[in-house]
Amino acid sequence: MKDQILANLNSAKVLESLYQKAPKDFQQAFTEMYADIKGQPAAQFWHHRLEFEPEVGKKSGPSRRQLIALFVSGLIAVFLIQLPKLFSFAGGEVAFYARNNGLILLLGMSLYHLLSRETISRMNVLLGVGLFAIAGLFVNLLPQGESSDILSLIYLHLPLFLWSLYGLIYMDFQPKDFAGRITYLKHNGYLAIMGILLGIAGLFMTAITIGMFEAIQVHIEDFYINYVVISGVVCAPVVAVFVLQQFPNLTSKIAPIIANIFSPLVLLTLVVYLISMFTVGKDPYEDRDFLLVFNIMLIAVMGIIIFSITEGFSSSRSRFKEVVLLGLVAVSLLVDLIALSAILYRVAEYGFTPNRTAVLGSNLLFFCHLGLIFLDLVKVNLSKMGIEKVDDTIARYLPFYVLWTILVIVGFPLVFGLK
Repeated sequence: MKDQILANLNSAKVLESLYQKAPKDFQQAFTEMYADIKGQPAAQFWHHRLEFEPEVGKKSGPSRRQLIALFVSGLIAVFLIQLPKLFSFAGGEVAFYARNNGLILLLGMSLYHLLSRETISRMNVLLGVGLFAIAGLFVNLLPQGESSDILSLIYLHLPLFLWSLYGLIYMDFQPKDFAGRITYLKHNGYLAIMGILLGIAGLFMTAITIGMFEAIQVHIEDFYINYVVISGVVCAPVVAVFVLQQFPNLTSKIAPIIANIFSPLVLLTLVVYLISMFTVGKDPYEDRDFLLVFNIMLIAVMGIIIFSITEGFSSSRSRFKEVVLLGLVAVSLLVDLIALSAILYRVAEYGFTPNRTAVLGSNLLFFCHLGLIFLDLVKVNLSKMGIEKVDDTIARYLPFYVLWTILVIVGFPLVFGLK
């Protein structure tokens, strides 16, 4: 962002476009570099504008619309999580939550974004709610009481599709907005941080409340956990979105610090893990459970890489961070290669199954994405390219994940059936 501001300092149109796409990133980058460019007329103008704007737009608190949106969204989330206690469903509570976990967690957050905007688009509300309703009907009309690999894959991938839908709603249904895609990824990082903070607060509150009633020998554990705690868990994401909207800078300063701390730690952990794996003779080619853990680890590392790239350079750019990220992506590529070779070995030995096909496709997606990011980071480390180009690569690749989730949800049942 700093390089873009500096290169376009005399272009009011480009600067305004940069600000509109990512106002928080623009303000943070401009503030840090202002001392070096304050002699420029354009820099003085933007300095006064950015300093003056918070005072003009300062709010005494959330608007009535935002509070209503928070209440309605939270109430719907609580209603959905408590449905199995109000009605009986085939397969019981466990089966209901397996089918509807993504719907329960993401519908409330999506509704809040749709209803809290100053100008509510009826078309966007109908489209967003309609897509969630179609997804809910689809998964709940699947054969009940049966256990199959295809059903498990649908239950696993549907939340990923709904997460993509939530992103589309967050971007106000502007799918071609690459800057908006990166902002959405950052939003998820902020949500994770805020969710952890709310979770810690909730644990303390739960312990204190139960302890207080235990002191007077009133046992409320079952009721409190089944109704208060569970309802609080599904309301927490909506509350986190609300808090981030009211205090946008609350986590934006913490996130780069976390990214810069975690990326070298994850790199070190991955290297030690790979060495240990070969030392103890663990074999992902024959050990199916170990291969599953291997892939879960790869997904987690992929998320950390994207978080580190999108957040780690928002405050400043340094040679150390560039080298660490390049190393992290390189080691992740090696991990993915091992996983891919193990999956291909199992396919050659035992043939295609829904699970093997899904894991193979996911790993190929990761490998291609990691490869593109790796090439970009090589150019960044050779100072032939700005770090913002890596953001573009990440943003441009996201639709492939969406298409893959749709293929698994809709295409796999047609190819393999539901058995």
